[in-house]
Amino acid sequence: MKKFTICDLDGVNWDDHCDDSVNFDDLIKQELIVVGDLVTVEDQADCPLPLRENQFCITFSKENELFLEEPFTQEECKSLFGSDFIY
Repeated sequence: MKKFTICDLDGVNWDDHCDDSVNFDDLIKQELIVVGDLVTVEDQADCPLPLRENQFCITFSKENELFLEEPFTQEECKSLFGSDFIY
């Protein structure tokens, strides 16, 4: 498990991560997820979610307002955390 700071929200297609229970676009509009947030990133060995190869589990959490775990690809992680993202 490692911590990373979000540096860009524009490089991810958030619609790929929306379902009936979670809408990332709304979370971003409500500023529950913003640039500068520190998030936890886990690989396949540590994440409770089933992950495919080159996927990572990102945990977004803010006090009692938000707790969300979601798989993201390595390319999405590079968009979120910078092109030098290495887990």
